[in-house]
Amino acid sequence: MAPNGTKIYDAETNIKIAEVEKENIVTTKIKKKVSDKQLIARKDGYSPTPFMLETAFNPSSLWNILFWPGFLVDLGTGKMFKWDNTIINLELELRQEPKNKKKLD
Repeated sequence: MAPNGTKIYDAETNIKIAEVEKENIVTTKIKKKVSDKQLIARKDGYSPTPFMLETAFNPSSLWNILFWPGFLVDLGTGKMFKWDNTIINLELELRQEPKNKKKLD
């Protein structure tokens, strides 16, 4: 669970996708793709935390081979693929602040 105020960004475009607002949980819709999608969780005072949404082939889409236009629609809309990991638990690490150096007189 990420702390409230954590923002989730698309690593490729740096566009904010979601923000954790209450109960340390956020739910969002992300369009499926053929390839995995890398996201980054950011919050002030914490180190940025990258994570992946992994894409898997949806075997039920093979039924559309019998009706080939449906197969093309599934390919175009992303229904041929599914996210392999739909629930992700994030643990953000506190950012290490540099220690103050003492001045020598």
